[in-house]
Amino acid sequence: ELVRANCGFIVQLAGARDSLVPIEVQRRVAQSLRLGDEGAYVYVEHADEDHFFSGRGEEIAERIVASLELAA
Repeated sequence: ELVRANCGFIVQLAGARDSLVPIEVQRRVAQSLRLGDEGAYVYVEHADEDHFFSGRGEEIAERIVASLELAA
C-alpha cells in the first residue's frame, strides 16, 4: 500500500533466471503492486534474464519514459 501511494506508476522487470530474487517472489510482488489503473503498472518478465538485466538498459529506459508520458 505504501509503495503504491508513493508513486504515480510502477515498472517492474523480472528475470526468470534471477538467483537473488526467485521468480515466484517477483510474481507475488507484481500481484500485490497492481494499481488497477491502465498504464500505471507495467510488469515485464524475461525468461532469459538474471537479476541485473545486462544489456537491457535501453529497453528499461524506454519503458520508464513511456510510463512518465502516460502519467503526465
